Amino acid sequence: MGARTGARTGAALLVTALVAALAGRARACGKTVSGVDGGSPTPSVVGAPTDISVEDANLVKAANFAVVKYNMKSNEAYLYKTERLVTAKQQIVNGVLFFIEMYIGKTECRKTGSEQLESCAFVSPTEVKHCNFKVLTIPWKEECTLLSDTCSSIR
Repeated sequence: MGARTGARTGAALLVTALVAALAGRARACGKTVSGVDGGSPTPSVVGAPTDISVEDANLVKAANFAVVKYNMKSNEAYLYKTERLVTAKQQIVNGVLFFIEMYIGKTECRKTGSEQLESCAFVSPTEVKHCNFKVLTIPWKEECTLLSDTCSSIR
């Protein structure tokens, strides 16, 4: 075996080792690279929104905050409250950003400023809106901000 053949074999081994190392590094970063190791991309990428349970305590607080803010800015005479949380995602940014899909229902309580929303009964028949809220929470500053709300009547 000549010097050139040995050099080519060494270079081929180096390239193989590099591809294997990169494949391992890609998996460690939250995804795999298709074609390198035969894997398919996974949905988890650091910093990307991730699905969370609609029963998550912090999500429920963010959803309640969103509904209170929605009630404050709406021109409705009656309050709305959470009927059902559908899906949610969270993203870690300079705090926690919640993407919330939910249904809210009209209650029998008028906007007076003194009502306890939890004790308000839904009107019958229920008037429901489908909403998407984006809420930013900064827990260490005890801050919450409703960044966006989109609601449309469905019944």
